[in-house]
Amino acid sequence: MGKHINIKHGMSTTRQYSIWRGMKTRCTNKNQPNFARYGQRGISYDPKWATFEGFWNDMGGDYYDGLTLERRDNGGSYTKDNCVWVTPREQNLNMRSNVLLPFNGILKPLTQWAAELGLERRRLYSLRSRHFPDGEIISIAINEHSHDGG
Repeated sequence: MGKHINIKHGMSTTRQYSIWRGMKTRCTNKNQPNFARYGQRGISYDPKWATFEGFWNDMGGDYYDGLTLERRDNGGSYTKDNCVWVTPREQNLNMRSNVLLPFNGILKPLTQWAAELGLERRRLYSLRSRHFPDGEIISIAINEHSHDGG
């Protein structure tokens, strides 16, 4: 007797379904290359997300083509309260490998500060590698930039 798969949602060939399937695989499949960064670290998903319907009931409303699923807290699991749809660019700003710097009471990735303030990323990295305090790096770079005519 063959295995019978009953798909009720009609979305098994969509990008959204692929995203859901990838999320589950990262959390549960020890043979998956990213398992060490997800399941092995204790990242799991809401039990009702075991089915695509459960996932889509929670997350489908805000989705549009081109978005990716992101966890707000990279240490937290995939749940309705911890997940949001974002553009790939926005998701890249929330990677664990990002260098976060405080400025005016706001913590953002170094690359985002550089883009928003018109500063050179390599200068910010240089200041950091020279062990300037993280809380002073942006101010130092802004001061240098204003003296350079920037």
